[in-house]
Amino acid sequence: MIFISFKAFAQVAFIILSFVLIIKTFVNFIVAYYKQRNSKQVDIVERYQIERLRPLVFIKLFANCLTVAFFPQYLLKLTINSHMPASFSAIVYTVYQVFFIIMLIPGGYFGEVKSIKKILIITTLIESVLLAGFALSSNIWEILLLQALFGCMIPISSSAEYAYILRFTHEKNRSFGFALYSNSLKASAIAGIAIGGILVGHLGAQAVFLVSSIVMFFAFLYVIGVIPRISLTDSPLMQARRGAVSFRFVLKELPKIFRNFTFVKTIFCVGFPLGLLNDGIILFSFPLLLSHYHFSSATIGQLLVLATLGFFLSNKFISKRADKYNSKRKTIVFGLLGIGLGLLLIASFKMPFIEHYQRWHLDIFMFVIGLILLGVFRGFIVAPSTAYISENPVTQTIGKNVTLSVYRLFQTLGSVVGPIMIMFLLIKLHYSLLSYVILAGLFVLAAVGTGFGFGLKGQASGYG
Repeated sequence: MIFISFKAFAQVAFIILSFVLIIKTFVNFIVAYYKQRNSKQVDIVERYQIERLRPLVFIKLFANCLTVAFFPQYLLKLTINSHMPASFSAIVYTVYQVFFIIMLIPGGYFGEVKSIKKILIITTLIESVLLAGFALSSNIWEILLLQALFGCMIPISSSAEYAYILRFTHEKNRSFGFALYSNSLKASAIAGIAIGGILVGHLGAQAVFLVSSIVMFFAFLYVIGVIPRISLTDSPLMQARRGAVSFRFVLKELPKIFRNFTFVKTIFCVGFPLGLLNDGIILFSFPLLLSHYHFSSATIGQLLVLATLGFFLSNKFISKRADKYNSKRKTIVFGLLGIGLGLLLIASFKMPFIEHYQRWHLDIFMFVIGLILLGVFRGFIVAPSTAYISENPVTQTIGKNVTLSVYRLFQTLGSVVGPIMIMFLLIKLHYSLLSYVILAGLFVLAAVGTGFGFGLKGQASGYG
């Protein structure tokens, strides 16, 4: 195959790309630091504060993504060795997402009322310890427990990161602020997935987990040394700290937010499909599918990076235009339709009429184009939808961070349902690519649902 033929070249290229992304992240931070020293402009100061966070985001997700290229197969192997049915590996995989869901609302509340820096210090240190636990464990039940604990930590730490961005960005620049944040996530994913796929072939899975733990510890040191202590000076947060807005009050108000039609449409038609796409389709099903067709872990990692590269190319540019023209809803609809198109191309990967031209590697070409399109059109959705939710009137009662947590909860539901649903489809259809035709139809329906019933000029006020 074309990627295996140039395996050594591809590995060197991805290693170079990874180091370029790492260096670029820190260079952006240094440049922003010197710019804000000599300027009082709000946009420049805002940009510096976001750039201050981005290296931390990069290091943390880089550590987590080192295991992406082999983790589903690793779980499947441990499951079989434990004499459990193969489908149990999907359950172990999604335990992380279940506990992620459980902790999302508490995590959002902590981001509203607790010290952001303290949250990041505690969660990053615990994540480092848990990754070391993965390195030392070879029993599927121990892995299940570690997945649950890791799922508790991530929503708390990510809510603190969201709170940081909300604190330092104005509404007119919020899509762009989240786009910069998302770019850091995707840049680190490119580096982590590519390098992890290479490392596992040389070191083995447990050694890669240990490397990941060490990298996460460096993130812990970065939080201590660089992330500022943010004073909760605005009145809603101060009221919350004094108990005027308690966690019990937030839970009591939560059911009322589902009276807001715009909010409900967004969480079901955008949040849920996004979780299904990222965790269910790209990170879970593609490694299993490609492994079924005898691709190596290194090659799988390189292919998965293409989806991330596509996102990286579109996210920043599209988000800035969505802010400039106030066209977040239209941008989201185009993104969902484009994802449907990408999945149709993936579905043609091993179709007979494509395999007829195998000597020209048309099958690989279709898969690669489909992956890139998934990434590009995901870039139409992630930051604009997050900014769109943060502008919804329901934030006036329960806070922006808690509102975002509810949105992320439905996104995570997609992440939970995705691997189980897709594993069921792949097994029942004997790894037939018809599964991806069905998924493409779901995204087209989501685009129709997103476009239907939304006002073009803003959001309805209040809960009604």
